[in-house]
Amino acid sequence: MFAGSANNGDMKMAKKLYGKKVEKNSVAWVAMIARYGKCGNVSEARMVCDEIQRADASCWAAMVACYAQNGYAMEAIEMYKKMREEK
Repeated sequence: MFAGSANNGDMKMAKKLYGKKVEKNSVAWVAMIARYGKCGNVSEARMVCDEIQRADASCWAAMVACYAQNGYAMEAIEMYKKMREEK
């Protein structure tokens, strides 16, 4: 539900549902990172990314895309390098 809310641009509802979800997964993280990125809210996207303990490739890619879409080329490159280091 929150991914749908985020994809439809209702970030208030998405954030509320996301906050209530006890066990988050990569679908939740990617949806929120991608939506914050589309809204230009890189700092919120990074906060979601930072709460991930075991990020998979889709989570990393979502954050790289968020940076790239919002003009943070150096941050996108650094995130990509970090992803490669973490394998």
